[in-house]
Amino acid sequence: MQSRNCVPIMQKNEFLAGNEKEEGSRSRCLVQRRNLLYLFYTMLFCLCLFGVLIYFRMADRSRIYRGDGWRQHVKAMTYLSKWLRGYGYQMVHSHSFRPPLFAFGIGYGQDVLTTLHYYGFGDPLVLLSALVPSSRMDLWYASVMGIRAYLAGLFFLFFLQKVTDRKLHSLPALTGALIYVFSSQCFYIAMLHPFFMIPSVLLPLLLLGIHRQMREGRGGLLCATVFLALVSNFYFAFMLAICAALYLLLIWKKESLKNLPGLFLAGGKGIALSSFILLPVLLQFFRQPRVMQGMMFDALYPLSSYVEYLSDFITWKNHPVEDTMLGYAAVCAGLLPFVFGRESRVLRVAKRALLLCLLFLLFPFFGTAFNAFAYTTNRWTFAAGMVVAASCALVMNERLYGDRPQSEELTGGEALERNSLQEALERNLRSVFLWRKDLWSGRSCLQ
Repeated sequence: MQSRNCVPIMQKNEFLAGNEKEEGSRSRCLVQRRNLLYLFYTMLFCLCLFGVLIYFRMADRSRIYRGDGWRQHVKAMTYLSKWLRGYGYQMVHSHSFRPPLFAFGIGYGQDVLTTLHYYGFGDPLVLLSALVPSSRMDLWYASVMGIRAYLAGLFFLFFLQKVTDRKLHSLPALTGALIYVFSSQCFYIAMLHPFFMIPSVLLPLLLLGIHRQMREGRGGLLCATVFLALVSNFYFAFMLAICAALYLLLIWKKESLKNLPGLFLAGGKGIALSSFILLPVLLQFFRQPRVMQGMMFDALYPLSSYVEYLSDFITWKNHPVEDTMLGYAAVCAGLLPFVFGRESRVLRVAKRALLLCLLFLLFPFFGTAFNAFAYTTNRWTFAAGMVVAASCALVMNERLYGDRPQSEELTGGEALERNSLQEALERNLRSVFLWRKDLWSGRSCLQ
């Protein structure tokens, strides 16, 4: 005889099947929402990039800087392209796998690896120049700038989507990505020294790799990013290591102690894999005259430098003092003050990171430390750009949508305001994607 308090087996199975079906539908909705976010970012980036290129076209100017860009970087990429093709020809026809690592055509004779490593010897995008003829190298050189900028914003979105407690809404996430990509560090400096863009691409991946290792115990992404950073540009890999250590301190929790050995293991693997390039470059680095000039820096910058910081925050300056690249969107000036009025977990981390960036900008010692105590320069401001962009995205998400878990109930006025904002955003998205109605399978996916 069946008890009245028991649920029949058939009803249990139906209930479990219904839960599995609901979970599957929710997963498909999240995947669709993520894909739409990346698609919309791609469209916005292409639109903004088109506006930039039109401006250069109307001014009858190219995106190759006439100084170091033309005299060094384009020619270094052309030389490396020819060197790679020559090495490939040697392997096919001479069956010799020993690369020609010394060339008398570089100065009075110099090592190819240590000379060209600063110009991206191990960077995958630079290595692809072997497929480009020398007559078209200027086009590929300009294209690499745009590709790096696009990847920087895309990886920034990956980072935001992972580290927040819940998924960011599309509007704040896209706003933060565009602030990051079109800052002076990512766009203006890319024309002067395009390889200064490499840390802007790798920093979101590095921090994401640390987050995954400390929270989930998976170190594959961290290992791959450390390897790419060291083979692409050792100079900025040192700055990235300092940024990684500071980020680890900002997110540190006692529960993360068990994953700390895995963090060092993943980083050690990346260093070991890159040793075929790292060791010769490291030996050559300490022989450079700039490194041997000693640790000399002032206690403070001139007063004019601090005044210049204020104007550089929402604009740009040609060759700013100590290469301090800021130049963020004007909306940042209105959003950043709200970071210090909120107490959520992610904004506490953003607040501390902003204060650290401000401290580093005030004293020349930190610019010297980030530059391995060779000389004072603020080329580490690529990290400040990411902090500013992420802070603006998080604040915008809270101000528009609130920072409440899904189970927390809202008051009538708050719910009405939130729903109206979501409906307005959905209508705008629908008008843009009207030509692909099949993408919009459900209205709930955008809420």
